[in-house]
Amino acid sequence: MSERGAETIRVPVVLRVVGSAFGVVWCLGASAGLVGAVLDRSPAHVLIILGLLAVGAPPLLRCHRVSVETRCDELLVRNSYLTHRLRRENLEGFYFGTGVLRAGPAIWVRVRGRRAVRLDATQGLYVLVRGYDLRERRLADLRAWAAQRSNLDVGSSWPAER
Repeated sequence: MSERGAETIRVPVVLRVVGSAFGVVWCLGASAGLVGAVLDRSPAHVLIILGLLAVGAPPLLRCHRVSVETRCDELLVRNSYLTHRLRRENLEGFYFGTGVLRAGPAIWVRVRGRRAVRLDATQGLYVLVRGYDLRERRLADLRAWAAQRSNLDVGSSWPAER
């Protein structure tokens, strides 16, 4: 990962397409049912189908939101529901593993203070044929980025005038 600009890790395209297709089919089916329930004037069915839409919409949106960006001295982690802004000096390391209630292995970042943050953008790599190599390369890139010295640690307190 380069120091110059932001580098981004996203969910693989195959998984984004599958997540989008699932979400579109689910929401279209639920929308058709909603129209039928409204025409039938059945409030109970409307509430049930609204619940189905609430369950089907997150995978459609989630697969395009999830990412990991390295920006200068900050790691921006956009997970399914939370966004974490982590300073490079607060990172203790990256590792590969699984969580207690999370499905599928992913890369995790250990943050100072005995906290770990899951990088959801690296979750589905085991599905791909080249998933192991891609996972190892991303893990190595993140470790190399974390090992780089901060711009503030170089010695001068202010950048040179242009």
